Amino acid sequence: MGRSVFWAVPFAACLTLSACGADIGIDDTELAADDDATEGYREPQSLPAGTKLLYRVNFESGSTAASVGTSRRETVAVDNGGGTITVVSNPKKDARNGSARVGRHHVPGGYRRAELSSQRLPAAGKTYIYKWSYYLPATFFSEPKNWNLISQWKAYPCGGGNKPGVCGKGGIFDDLTVHGSDFELRFRAEPDCETASTPAPAGEWVRLVMQVKWTKSNNGFARLWKNGELVYEKQGMKTLFNEFESGRCDPYWAVGLYANSESGLTLYTDNIEIWE
Repeated sequence: MGRSVFWAVPFAACLTLSACGADIGIDDTELAADDDATEGYREPQSLPAGTKLLYRVNFESGSTAASVGTSRRETVAVDNGGGTITVVSNPKKDARNGSARVGRHHVPGGYRRAELSSQRLPAAGKTYIYKWSYYLPATFFSEPKNWNLISQWKAYPCGGGNKPGVCGKGGIFDDLTVHGSDFELRFRAEPDCETASTPAPAGEWVRLVMQVKWTKSNNGFARLWKNGELVYEKQGMKTLFNEFESGRCDPYWAVGLYANSESGLTLYTDNIEIWE
């Protein structure tokens, strides 16, 4: 398995993560809509825009419900007392996110989950653009934790660590974590196994855009932009595992927190979209 900094500097093997659970819980806490909501971040024109919007959550209505597509809150994990997803005031409006309201994902200590997931989408042969924003408080980095996932592309019941065709341990399929002070993104379809890294700043909004062509052949590609700058690109890669079956294995996208920490973790998300 290869691992490369988003600037294409290779380094050691990837982080071991715990397996992803399948239980789903619903947290019904909502916040009323605000007529004074400000506009959010506008993507630079240099980024791929897509032509068809398939999924959007931006929280300005005061709800975690998707305004396009279908969102689902996954808040139950192994330990009792799962995480929460609530709509709150933006902790810090800045040039990348002037939204009035954002999503707050919190998990108490232990093995917990607070993810907002999209509908399943057909993957084989498709090219999708995923767009989303994070705000990571400084406490996120200082809190002792065994592992954390802040985004997952889930092919459940297919895929998963230690299964044929999927690289590395833990998780269901591709995922994004915070390791030390870096974002780490795992692409896990053998033989094109990579973990890539780029700095994850604290106390400011970070905008991520990822474009992927999903395929079981070697004509796929993946690109990632952070704050409008291309920080990772690979062409001619396999992006789906051999055992992938259309329909049964079609992935859905989860954004938020799935973690095992000592005292708990909190992060904020906004402007979550999938484009074709």
